[in-house]
Amino acid sequence: MKIAEFFKRTVAKINTLPLLAAFFCYQILILIRITVEMGESMVAIYTMQLSWFNCVMMFFVINFKYLLKVKNKDLPVLALGGFLTYIPLLYSVFVGHKWHLNFINPVSPMQVLGNMATLLASHEYNWPMFPELLMLLIGSFALALILSGNLIKSALTAALSLYSSFFCLGFSWFAVNPDHPSFSHLPSGFADHIAYSLYYISLFALLTAIAFAGEITGFIKQSDKKTRFFLFVPSAAAIVLAEIFLSRSNNFFALDYILISIPAAAAALSVFFAAEREWKFLFIPLWTAVLSLVVILK
Repeated sequence: MKIAEFFKRTVAKINTLPLLAAFFCYQILILIRITVEMGESMVAIYTMQLSWFNCVMMFFVINFKYLLKVKNKDLPVLALGGFLTYIPLLYSVFVGHKWHLNFINPVSPMQVLGNMATLLASHEYNWPMFPELLMLLIGSFALALILSGNLIKSALTAALSLYSSFFCLGFSWFAVNPDHPSFSHLPSGFADHIAYSLYYISLFALLTAIAFAGEITGFIKQSDKKTRFFLFVPSAAAIVLAEIFLSRSNNFFALDYILISIPAAAAALSVFFAAEREWKFLFIPLWTAVLSLVVILK
């Protein structure tokens, strides 16, 4: 009982941290982890991996919010997951095996199910991720239990958080380079890592919108018609202008129009929320727009 109370008090103390501050702590942990793994690398690779890890986090946020009914004030503790990302690197050093994160080529349904069921314990090259995935499963269950006290809901939340992110993000469902093993191949005018960076930046923005849909819809319902007009119309106009800009080049494809849409809308939304001084809604559009711009310009 004393141990359980200690963990409860620890979680409560961590959750006194503002949600945005916890997010930045997570960013720092992930950026250090990427640097340790990759060393010096292209900006697009850094932003791709950072956004990929952010997407993983948002799968946990979504499941904790909707399945466990956790309030926003109890979400900062999820940033502790940033520490778990170091486990494969430490495990690789311990066993004397050099390792880099790789996406898995989904060859068949049985292979996908097998990889997920075993948490990559016997995978050809991603086996160093096994202890991290196991700790994510155990840790998220323990955390869910501390926050809710419900054994069944905690187990369901932990399982769905891990396996939904694993299924969506762990496998190479598409590639822009025809030489890369993948479930499907989609041509792009962007270089490989720029296309992937834009994809994960946009996916993170979408997952965040899903996670905080209640807050977003609440803002829209409370807004007057003028505010709603300036919320949606400039975003749509920004998307159209971006699409027109891309259409002037013969080197861009259907995927590129999709990849540029959310960053373009995010840029317009950033201006809107800044003008309206809606600071709590400003961060994610601004983050999406700035990261996308950095990736494209670099």
